[in-house]
Amino acid sequence: FRVQYAAILLILSGLLLLARQIKWAAVAIIMLAFNLACVLPVYIGNSPQNDSNFALRTVQFNVYAHNRNRQEVLDFLKEANADVILLLEVTPDWEIDLEPLSEDFPFSCIEAQKGNFGIALFSRFPLIDTVTLAGPSRSFLTDVEVGDRRITVIGTHPWPPRSVEMARGRNDQLQELAALAANESDPVILMGDLNITPWSPYFGNLLQESKLKDSRVGFGIHPTWPSFLATMRIPIDHCLVSQSIDVKNRHVGPDLGSDHYPVICELAIPAAE
Repeated sequence: FRVQYAAILLILSGLLLLARQIKWAAVAIIMLAFNLACVLPVYIGNSPQNDSNFALRTVQFNVYAHNRNRQEVLDFLKEANADVILLLEVTPDWEIDLEPLSEDFPFSCIEAQKGNFGIALFSRFPLIDTVTLAGPSRSFLTDVEVGDRRITVIGTHPWPPRSVEMARGRNDQLQELAALAANESDPVILMGDLNITPWSPYFGNLLQESKLKDSRVGFGIHPTWPSFLATMRIPIDHCLVSQSIDVKNRHVGPDLGSDHYPVICELAIPAAE
């Protein structure tokens, strides 16, 4: 909750200065500076790395298993002009309601489940060598074939850290996915509700071990959960990409009845060598 900490410390620093509590104000300002140092870097950077004219638009969205606004979700997905869509918390009844997407997205892989860990991937382009990865929760690893270029897409939804066991399961799953991403020869996109913020040391390990970069750098924090509590909202829905992929745009979508907001990314894919 780095943003929330920073906001509280900013107010506290001002109050302490007004009360002439200089020593305590200095402590609060130091703590404020530490939290700002964690938050502000995502607002700078993002220098283009390639001259590719090919853009790939991705949408990822934890639809919420019990979401009743299903037609609104479908309308958004159809109008989002996406090339690849990752959906999470896809239940068997959600799978039925998502069938109209096949008109625009002829390629898909779906692992619907009761509960909160069903997953579905839809694409306008062929999906090649799709693998469902076992683990505490299911993940997809697939190649998206775009002309003469292949892009590896990993979609995942690790456990939330509600207990020591679940936190350990999440961390182990992220570590395994990082190793898979690092071993891929094609550009990689790893996206999903990772149930982790970018300030966690385990998220730092994920970036380092996968050799991927955070798509939010240069665009801001983009908090996505919980949608119903703005003051406590944190960024746990992520899109990580290879260093060779340029992030042209990234933004958060509208409230669609889920406890998450969708994340939309416009990516520039490097030409095949």
